[in-house]
Amino acid sequence: MPEEEYIKQIELMTDCAVDAVTFITNTGKKSPKFGGNGGGYHLITIPNNCRLCGYFGQHGRMENAINKLGFFYNEWS
Repeated sequence: MPEEEYIKQIELMTDCAVDAVTFITNTGKKSPKFGGNGGGYHLITIPNNCRLCGYFGQHGRMENAINKLGFFYNEWS
């Protein structure tokens, strides 16, 4: 990804667990969808003066399931 391109939004499909994640850059490009087709739609938008710098998650009771997912972002100048 070029230096001037960065992740601006994250699409999540969730129910009891995170079912799918897609990343969207500031230029509108989308990553492949990682995961399945279930759950409700959620959109996370990173603030204008910030950049995504990490993520964290928690494994759920269901096999191969992530039941919590969060993102770290930091101010960028």
